[in-house]
Amino acid sequence: MCRHEEEGISRKRPATLEQAVTPVIVQVVPTSLAKVNASPSGKLIGGMTAEIGVKVERQNEYVGEYKVKLLLPMGAKGVTADEVTIPGGQTDGKLVLKADKDVAAGQLANVVVQVTGMYEGKLAISTDSQKFNLTVEKAPEPKKKEEPRKKDEPKKK
Repeated sequence: MCRHEEEGISRKRPATLEQAVTPVIVQVVPTSLAKVNASPSGKLIGGMTAEIGVKVERQNEYVGEYKVKLLLPMGAKGVTADEVTIPGGQTDGKLVLKADKDVAAGQLANVVVQVTGMYEGKLAISTDSQKFNLTVEKAPEPKKKEEPRKKDEPKKK
């Protein structure tokens, strides 16, 4: 006789419990839908515009459109760019930069172009270009207008 039986302790087998559960679905989402290359076309002058060429290398078989926007460093004032769209299947776009007439001259450091695609139409996935510097120059001084002269008046020297 076993010691458990001598002490009156019954030895029970562990119970098996089965229960139905809702299945868990795991969806793997890419971290990037594009590699982005942004190249400014020269300097930006106050009161004028300049372009930044944007080229995307599509990844993860993404064929949808991209929203492209400019990310300026904190405190940057006087420079703007409207968001543009690169249509599905295309790889190139252009951001048009606009500078206020009274923009401060100098270097804007760490400027970034951000490209965002909608994965399966539900999840926005953004990718940034490498940081670059943008040279901003003051607006040129306006030319002085000559006063109109009278017909009989000789030219001033």
